[in-house]
Amino acid sequence: MPVSGNTATVSYSPPRAGDYEMVVRARNTAGVWSSTGNITWTATNDPTVTSKEFQANGRVFPGTFALEARQPGAVAFEYSFNWGPFQRVAAENGRYLLAWTPPLPPEGSAYHNLRVRTVTADEVSSQENSYGFGISSAPYVSSEEYPEGDWSGGVGVPGTFTFTPGMPGIVSYTYHVRNDRGAVTEDFTVPADSSGAGTMTWTPPDRGIYSVIVRGNTADGTKSGGIGYSVYVN
Repeated sequence: MPVSGNTATVSYSPPRAGDYEMVVRARNTAGVWSSTGNITWTATNDPTVTSKEFQANGRVFPGTFALEARQPGAVAFEYSFNWGPFQRVAAENGRYLLAWTPPLPPEGSAYHNLRVRTVTADEVSSQENSYGFGISSAPYVSSEEYPEGDWSGGVGVPGTFTFTPGMPGIVSYTYHVRNDRGAVTEDFTVPADSSGAGTMTWTPPDRGIYSVIVRGNTADGTKSGGIGYSVYVN
């Protein structure tokens, strides 16, 4: 193939999934060949899986998985949660938006696995994509005055901490504060508003590292998983 400047471009479409290698050499105007260079790569045809809600740590609320085919001629997706039987849904222009609501994890958190593959009209299956993620019922914690893990604030400087739910039905939050020397405050409970959020204000008594430990409570007494929020006080 001709060279433009010092480069040449070649187009190639892999005919199947698998490992490939391209070997290249160059020839100068005197007809002398260079030594060879090579590049190797793997072509896959498993579908891609993405999710805004279910990444490393999701919560117990509905969300979706965006599925996109990479197998030529794919007409359907087959998916399986946690090694269960595969379910089939029709592809829509090579895509499908899979809705899912996590079950409440019995121990506060759980790991899940979603397997996805595509199928052509003549029942040829693609490679399988395995998408793993965690689900926790623990609340989220945030603070403008004391961002998690950042040295901020100071002794006697109050901070407001906002709790938002990690599962439906939260009516209150129970929390305590522990410092890095092991001292722990008593448990306090604050109500949740109509959106499920609650707030508390805490003033550090000394410089150091603290943890705000929080659980959510439902009206029937069910407790969510717990979470620790690290506070670094200047």
